[in-house]
Order: sequence, then C-alpha cells, then structure tokens
Amino acid sequence: YSSEYSTMKTQPRQALDAFKQAGLSAMEPFKRGDEDFDPASFDEKRVRETGILCEYQHPFWYTRDGDRMHPDSDLFFESNHPMQVRRCDMNGLPHPGVPDVSFLVVRWGGEEEVDPVMDGSGGWGSAGSCVSNRYLITLFEEQVWPRLGPTYEVLTVFVRDARDLERIHAPFLSTKLRARNKVGLYHLWPVDFQDNPTAPGFIHCDATLNLMAQMEGCGVISRFPHHSHVYKMLLSKDWMCHLCLMPDLKQMRAATMGTPAPGPLEQTTGVAKLGFSWEAMDVRKFK
Repeated sequence: YSSEYSTMKTQPRQALDAFKQAGLSAMEPFKRGDEDFDPASFDEKRVRETGILCEYQHPFWYTRDGDRMHPDSDLFFESNHPMQVRRCDMNGLPHPGVPDVSFLVVRWGGEEEVDPVMDGSGGWGSAGSCVSNRYLITLFEEQVWPRLGPTYEVLTVFVRDARDLERIHAPFLSTKLRARNKVGLYHLWPVDFQDNPTAPGFIHCDATLNLMAQMEGCGVISRFPHHSHVYKMLLSKDWMCHLCLMPDLKQMRAATMGTPAPGPLEQTTGVAKLGFSWEAMDVRKFK
C-alpha cells in the first residue's frame, strides 16, 4: 500500500509536488543551514527559493512500481508554501493532526501505464481517461485541493490484476484511514475477460465489485464512479431489462428475455453492446 497517488519514476519532482498537493505529507520544517524561514522575504512566485524547506517523513512512500523511496535522497527535501506546513506544538514536535476526509484510491499499477487518450474522435479531453495518471492529477490538483486545501489524506493502492484486489483485507485497510469521512475512489475498468499486463487498467469485474462492496461494509463510501450495486447494474447492462416494465418497451422485454413478442418487431437490425465492456469494445451489429 502506498500513501501517494501519482508517482512517476521519470518525473520524481512532479511526484513530490503531487504528494504536497494531495495534503498527505507528514512534514517538519527543516532549517536551510543556519537560516530560518523569513516570512518577510517570502515570494508567492518564488516558492522554491523563498518557501519553508521541509523534509518529507511519511514512512510509506513508494513508486507505482513498488520501490520504496530512500529517505536519504535529496528528493525528500523541498520548499513549500507556508500554508502547506503545519506548525509544531509547544514541545517542538509536529502536530499529528486529523484530516477531515480520507481518500482511498484504488488504481492501476502495472508496468505499462494507461494511455490518457486525450485527442481524437474517441478522446477523453484534457483530463484524460479516468484510470490514467493525468486524470488523477487533474482531479486532486484542480478539484479536491482548491476546495479542501490541506485538510485531507490520500491512501493509494496500486494493483496489477484481480489477484492483487483479492489480497486486500478490507477491515484492516479501513483502519488506516484516519478521518471520520472515508471515501473510496476506484479508477479501474472492470471487464468480464481475464486481465493481463498488455491491457492496462482492465481488471476482472468480480474482484473489483467485491472489493468495493467489502470496503462499503467497513464504512468507506464509494464516491467514484458509483456505489457498487449501481455500478454493477450499469456495467452489466442489466438496467435495460428493468426498463422493460415500461409499457412502451415491452417488445424490448420480449427480445431480451427470449419470450415470444406480442407482435411482429418493426426493427429488424440494430446494434448490441455487451456487458462489462468499455468504449468501442464488444459492439455488435445484429440483423
């Protein structure tokens, strides 16, 4: 389990920026030589040069590949804006604090990263696909941080396949979320075929939905993309069968349930979308 949400090996500085923006860093002010931080000389446009030099001390910082970041690395030191640094208590020790919101983020952590697919006719836009690094960075830096500020924590679980999800012990993991408000974000694509490393982001639906339900049973409310029971209905396309209770859609019921239709069907051709599939996958034309 990792307490960061967007580490990229080739961009360690941006990764630590992400830690800072996520509001999860346990940081202590660190003196720059014999000099203390001078509020009078702080410049909003030159935070790296004039901010408070801090040492990142969270014990569970790992890269998305599972490598622990060495505490002696100079990447563990960085200047920060004063508003992002919690003051020490009367004894000079960092105040532990209790976040207002705990985010549990379950996301892809395989060797091959997810293509954000921002451009083109099937692109997801500037934020990228919902399981990509870019989407998560955009979510926290442009949505969560401006609204909550440094009042939340993020605990990320990187998974490579369904077996990783099955190894997660929901009751234990829920105890690692310190806030009273605990929410789960599941940035994966549940599918009904065997997951494999060549399909980044795609995880078997049973393992994904089971974990979501278990975490909900432990008080971690699913906030992305939906509650587990709603998500299952949407993914499986079962909602189409429920629409058959509407009088105008009785012919759909006949076609869906395999019972004789009350009359000849006017529509003899169409397109079917199989359940637990994404984007243009498993779209079939019938006649």
